[in-house]
Amino acid sequence: MTNENQAVLDVQKIRKTYGRVEALREIDLRVAAGEFLTLLGASGSGKTTLLRIIAGFETPDSGRVSIRGADMTWASAAERQIGMVFQNYALFPHLTVLENVMFPLEMRRITRRAAADRARAALDSVHLGVFGDRYPRQLSGGQQQRVALARAIVFEPSLLLLDEPFSALDRRLRESMQQEVKQLQSSLGLTTIFITHDQEEALVMSDRIAVIGGGAIRQIGTPAEIYYHPNSISVATFVGESNIFEGAPKGRSFYAASGAHFSLAAPTDCNRMLIRPEAITLSRASVPADPREANVFAAQVLDRSFVGGFTVYRVRLAQGDEVSVRAIAREDAIFQPGETLQLTVAPADCRPLTDRSAA
Repeated sequence: MTNENQAVLDVQKIRKTYGRVEALREIDLRVAAGEFLTLLGASGSGKTTLLRIIAGFETPDSGRVSIRGADMTWASAAERQIGMVFQNYALFPHLTVLENVMFPLEMRRITRRAAADRARAALDSVHLGVFGDRYPRQLSGGQQQRVALARAIVFEPSLLLLDEPFSALDRRLRESMQQEVKQLQSSLGLTTIFITHDQEEALVMSDRIAVIGGGAIRQIGTPAEIYYHPNSISVATFVGESNIFEGAPKGRSFYAASGAHFSLAAPTDCNRMLIRPEAITLSRASVPADPREANVFAAQVLDRSFVGGFTVYRVRLAQGDEVSVRAIAREDAIFQPGETLQLTVAPADCRPLTDRSAA
């Protein structure tokens, strides 16, 4: 990824309303050359509206969209030199695979021979070089997805937009396509904006993630920043599983409302704290008698769920807080409902939430 100052896309103060509904509120976004940025949000968050404005399918009420330094706010979709892969692929059923990929080149008045050569190269890049004579109906869903991707990149776009392209695929194929698209994007240096509501997909694929909710960008950062340092409860609970504690800080201590005392890695003035379930350790070791020892608690197992490689436990601290714990599943270390265990969490994994609001 190159320096963010070399922005391929610069979105400034974009606002969009539909009647009384404010779909987007003062959106600012910069995407660097070669960057893979994901717009992550629930249905109705505004992510698709933003993508359509970037693509030129919608016009904003106010604000500016610049691509490679040129103001494209009012330019047509055809003028923007943007490749797009839709959720439903949008392939032409009456054209062969090769003709589908050639189509955007022919619309740009590339000769048929040159268009065919470039289309074959694009199909080779998505491992479909031998399928050029087939029709979309003769391909699987994953193969159709690859054709749509080849068509989107064949004219060397300034920007590639992916609108939830894997949502119709089964889990194994979706994971395979995620890896393939990321490798292709990286090898070609494609500046890419990806839309999804799937947090795991966003974490796996992205250089940066912009979490959108209520028509605004709630937080933008690397996957690690978003996951380990969410700036609000809404981001913390949307991206990953969370244990949220309300309480009062005092230097490097946090006193939960229940009375549980947690030691922190650094002083804070935040009144909410996040602990991820996988950061917690359960064991049958005896709880230390010294109550001043930080972050070691007696906890009773309420229930458990086996989810393949992990077991998820719901436990109750002696102080009354209920906590979710995600542990690697082992047959020789399964804790039973009703057991009283030792629960431990490192100070560095007790993360203050800087935003004091619940939004």
